Amino acid sequence: MGRGTVEPGWQLLGKMMAGAYLGQLFHQFLLEAATAGGFSPALCGKLAAMSPLPTKELSDYVNGTGESQQLEALAATSGSDRLALDQLADAVLERVALLTSMQLLAIMEHLDAGKKAESPVCIAIEGTTYEKNQVLQQKIAKLMEKWIEKARGRSYRMVKTPQANLLGTAVAALITPSV
Repeated sequence: MGRGTVEPGWQLLGKMMAGAYLGQLFHQFLLEAATAGGFSPALCGKLAAMSPLPTKELSDYVNGTGESQQLEALAATSGSDRLALDQLADAVLERVALLTSMQLLAIMEHLDAGKKAESPVCIAIEGTTYEKNQVLQQKIAKLMEKWIEKARGRSYRMVKTPQANLLGTAVAALITPSV
């Protein structure tokens, strides 16, 4: 996965869960599953001719919007191929949700934060993938509840923050002393 990305070998955790790489990651999983015999020869032929997947394609497919063209074409090959494709998509999103939840839990544990319900950790959410992929949102919410709230007794609040990266960068530039 890291070879075809910006700065190969760096930021591997982020690349395993970031929306910018999710379509590419899922495409790699499809290719690996095809090599391992997980799909019919007909689907493997279609997959070999397919261009890399944008993340939106995966989100549209799992959300059932009808806007997914490449994945719907693959799924239409056969019932068993659709089932395998659905299971693989679900597993990839489950993995992303688990990595996201565990990363947030690790930060809360390290900071010893969110121990009191009256002072929850504020988790700022920004990103098209989270916003547009309802399946991923549900998986993250479920795992956050299971591992952060119930298993660790931590309290948090998720807040949508449009353009947080842009605003944070601007604030950092303003408060950083010039050299």
